[in-house]
Amino acid sequence: MKAAAIAAIALAAVMLSSIGAVPSYAQLQDPITLSADKEEPYAAGETVTVTGQVARSLQGAIAVLVSAPNGNRAFVDQVTLGDDNTFEFSFTAGGPQWMEAGTYTIKATYGPTAERAVSGTATIEFTGGAPAPAPEPEPEPEPASPVDPVLAGIEFDIVGGEVVSIAPGTGAPSILITINAEEDGMITLTIPRSILDSRTEGQEGDDVPFSVLVNDEIADATEDSTPTTRTLVIEFSAGDGQVIEVIGSFIIPEFGAVAVVVLAAAIVAIVAIGSRSRLGIMPRY
Repeated sequence: MKAAAIAAIALAAVMLSSIGAVPSYAQLQDPITLSADKEEPYAAGETVTVTGQVARSLQGAIAVLVSAPNGNRAFVDQVTLGDDNTFEFSFTAGGPQWMEAGTYTIKATYGPTAERAVSGTATIEFTGGAPAPAPEPEPEPEPASPVDPVLAGIEFDIVGGEVVSIAPGTGAPSILITINAEEDGMITLTIPRSILDSRTEGQEGDDVPFSVLVNDEIADATEDSTPTTRTLVIEFSAGDGQVIEVIGSFIIPEFGAVAVVVLAAAIVAIVAIGSRSRLGIMPRY
């Protein structure tokens, strides 16, 4: 009887010791393995990509925490485990929490509860500082206006083509509009009266319609007017290098001055050429 009691006590002691030796759930699991996409230090603004793997699938998401060398949180996130027990996440090395250079610790924790969770860590090196600000793009230069500076103030709107140039005409008070047209279209010209006008007596008198030529052929135009402007709508056919001429009774006075200068220069050139010609044929004695 006494021997049986001693045996029972010994068996109970063995059972109790075995119960106390059962490892926790976390101890039964392999830790999470983590690896960054490179071993070299990361500079401010670079993207860090981390891959990980767990031994078996559990419940819940994977919590990610990146700590700075001073212990501050630099990045926090949650990721989902894939069907193959792997996961991946990315973050940018930079920002207010990334000013300090040194070793940053990445920790991933996975499990349904804190008592049954597994974790793993990895480290990366960071050079510190904020990324250099991106240079501001230089503004694109505005396209040069096709309107001659002397005619500044003339506005246009074209459908079906593009305006190559708007320049003063020669001879009659007129302007020349050169266009390239991919298809039949129209151009609307708004002309200040101070630049070009069409009246019964030059710059005075009643309004009369402008004369409009398209490639030296008479063309119709729809006109509208205000006390300060004349507006014309002119239709054209497809074709490149077309010239529209709008002829009035008055053109900005500067054109007259320019014409005088050009004429004077031409006369001087003609006289000079004539003088050289006469000198060349004079007999020599």
